[in-house]
Amino acid sequence: MMHYLIKNLILIAAILSINLSQGQDILYFTDGTKQQCKITSIDAQKVSYKNLENYEGPTYTKKSNQLLFAFKDTGKFLVLADNTNSAPVFIEFLENLESRPFDIIITKDNAVLVADSLSLDGDKFKYLKSQDEGKQTEYIEKEKIAAIIYRNGKHMLYMPSKKVALSLAQVKDDIDRLISTKATKDISVKEPVVATAKEMNVGLSKAELERFQFKAKEKTHRFGEYIALIGDKQSDREEQNKSIDAACSLFLSDTSTVEVSNVNREDKEKYTVRKYLQRLKLLPYNEVVITWTDVSYVSDLKLGADGNYYGVVSFQQVFEGYDDGNVVYRDVTQKNVEVILKSYQKEIDGEKKSLWDVFLSNVGVEETSK
Repeated sequence: MMHYLIKNLILIAAILSINLSQGQDILYFTDGTKQQCKITSIDAQKVSYKNLENYEGPTYTKKSNQLLFAFKDTGKFLVLADNTNSAPVFIEFLENLESRPFDIIITKDNAVLVADSLSLDGDKFKYLKSQDEGKQTEYIEKEKIAAIIYRNGKHMLYMPSKKVALSLAQVKDDIDRLISTKATKDISVKEPVVATAKEMNVGLSKAELERFQFKAKEKTHRFGEYIALIGDKQSDREEQNKSIDAACSLFLSDTSTVEVSNVNREDKEKYTVRKYLQRLKLLPYNEVVITWTDVSYVSDLKLGADGNYYGVVSFQQVFEGYDDGNVVYRDVTQKNVEVILKSYQKEIDGEKKSLWDVFLSNVGVEETSK
């Protein structure tokens, strides 16, 4: 009898130790709720997870389109942008993350700050920042912070989850570069020096190209989400303006253009991305509904003569303008967006790093119908 009890006690202790070692992941849902759990699998269709209080119990499942974003207990996060993340992205999210010796502060204006140490001092956060000449103490008001990701994997949100989702999507690339290079300074301090692959004598593998193709498609989806938010008359002005800035950052340059059409006329017009979005915000309708569907590659990324990679993503946009609850204008437009994958050099901690990123370029109209 005693032997039986000892065996069961050992088994219970083992189960408890497994549960404790699993850590705590958090799912943030579109309805504003969140779920502390252990994520067991996630893909474009669904996320499966375990209840931390009953890890040996049932596995729960939710549709991925019900999620805004997810955090692993390591501090790694995944923003679910209209279910466009690729299989490699989901796999990478579930993989273990190397510990990092710094905390990450994300501000409301989408800057990323690196803190060697971090503490709350009244209504401000005090943090130690690495400089070329040594360590420097800085302060940032709590009200300016969107989120903090601590080195131990924990995180804190300082805005509603829907707004944090926009910020996380905007800064994800910067944070990925930061972690991969193990930089310990504010990555927004110095602008990148652009160089082509030809100048750097660097190429990309097939796997890397596939990853950037997925990323370009994801950025296209993200642009569509920003357009929907900017055009929505229910969005507050501050949120619209932040979305305009975030949408513009997806593009190669300020001179990138968006072509627009109208079913009532044959000619097309072009505007810079920022001017197009500002006009969209001011359209004279009581309500505007914009949806994107069928986002897909027309032309995969291919190496150009200048050492950059070029491709074309196609999508269908449905635009509806309402007055007094009635549709007064509607069109369906087939559009193409050029995507460019560029290599560039960025100085981090006094050392030049060779990095790649994909950008959206000009958006053109192929066909417009009612």
